[in-house]
Amino acid sequence: MTNYMGIDIGGTNMKGLILNDKHAALSNVCVPSCSQEGSERVCKQMFFLIEQLLAQSGLSPQEITRICIGIPGHWDKKKKVLCHCSNLPLENIPFVENIEKHYGLPVITTNDANAATWGEYMLGAGQGSTNMLFVTISTGIGAGAIINHKLFTGSSGNALELGHITIEQNGRLCSCGNHGCAELYASGSAIAKAAEYMRFSLDNNITAENVFQAAADGNSKACFIIRDAMHSLGACLSVAAELFDPDIIVVGGGLAKAGPQVLNAIKTGIRERCAKPIANNTQIKLSQLGDNAGVYGAALLAAND
Repeated sequence: MTNYMGIDIGGTNMKGLILNDKHAALSNVCVPSCSQEGSERVCKQMFFLIEQLLAQSGLSPQEITRICIGIPGHWDKKKKVLCHCSNLPLENIPFVENIEKHYGLPVITTNDANAATWGEYMLGAGQGSTNMLFVTISTGIGAGAIINHKLFTGSSGNALELGHITIEQNGRLCSCGNHGCAELYASGSAIAKAAEYMRFSLDNNITAENVFQAAADGNSKACFIIRDAMHSLGACLSVAAELFDPDIIVVGGGLAKAGPQVLNAIKTGIRERCAKPIANNTQIKLSQLGDNAGVYGAALLAAND
């Protein structure tokens, strides 16, 4: 029996999973990323996570076939380093090479949204589809695509940065250097910033989740913020639907927990902006794997490489 390790690294936590070739989980571990403490500490946490996974499963490194690491940012595939990563201090750090040398194992890498896409396609809400879009909406907006049963990553592995498509031509300046990016208007961080700008009080704890709840309770400012953000989200995803004509769009990330408000906004945007055959054919579903889509997807990609 062969075994595969998946690692999903986020700005707050990193998760790890070992699957066997029957897709049974042999170990499942989550540790803090410690991203505020610099690159050396984050790399130490990766090694700590791997050691915990091996110890929990009772496996040796020689019993692992391959490791796949999913991480937000843009990869340089030839050099096996991140050339851009806004939430983690890992740019141009050879952590992949270090893991390969230490454990004597091949390590492959992918964008975290691609990993989550594969997880939902294989084991989640996208099972049985032919062409699927996965969209994760939390601090930012990320996406991945399945085309004819295959993961689409683009020529450099950095396709479908939906959060950075322009929806406001002369809009706000984004950290990526562009103006009017979708995630400045439709992400969790955008909703929280809008609430701060409007001096909307939530007991000094302004989060997108709290703004959604206030809107559900009838607060007029919160309703305005959510309505505006959901309009932008619908516009963003209608572009993706027009481009890819998917069977299904699977929605994950923190904002997916708002459920009907988010799904209805996407459905409305696609109905109003897309060609009728696309609008009528595209299903919209919530993620089934939730926060674990990325780590399952990474392990499954390790098995699929």
